[in-house]
Amino acid sequence: MNDLPIQNPGNRSNCGFTLLEVIIALSVFGFLIGGLLALLPWGVEGAGNVRDRNMAYGMTDAIQVELELMGFGLVESLSDEDQVIDLVAPADGGAVRWEPNAKQTSEFSIARSQLDEMDKELPAGQRYFLIRCSQFPEGNRHEHDKSNGYLGLQVDVQWPYKTLDAEDGVEERIRSHFHFPMAITR
Repeated sequence: MNDLPIQNPGNRSNCGFTLLEVIIALSVFGFLIGGLLALLPWGVEGAGNVRDRNMAYGMTDAIQVELELMGFGLVESLSDEDQVIDLVAPADGGAVRWEPNAKQTSEFSIARSQLDEMDKELPAGQRYFLIRCSQFPEGNRHEHDKSNGYLGLQVDVQWPYKTLDAEDGVEERIRSHFHFPMAITR
């Protein structure tokens, strides 16, 4: 007698997966992996934005130190009547420096020497953060009163300002911003 089990075509317990089932499983797996990989660039960009924002938050003390090194009188005169003081910093936020504009270099000899020093210390392509400091507008509760001993400033940190591939600067409308108030004393 033959001891082999009788194969019943309706009983599939001993059979493996069919080719169709394997193809369907691989396609579902492919769609899931493809969807997850599509999120990867977004996650990397988000991590870069978080790093830059944290760097901007951490520069507040360095900004205050640079403004105080410039001196109360100079900061007061440079930021008076809708004028803006531009400070710059590299991507690591390590050194905040004053970047005088053309009007400031023509009016103040200290601005001319600062601009020459700036080009040596921080070339244009390495200026990643732009920090714009201005006095509060007239009528604001923080408006500067010449009789008191402090100067209230509005500070706007923007990035990226200049990069190696765009030395002329990145358009302001595409930059990220971080605003905060600051005061320096006489």
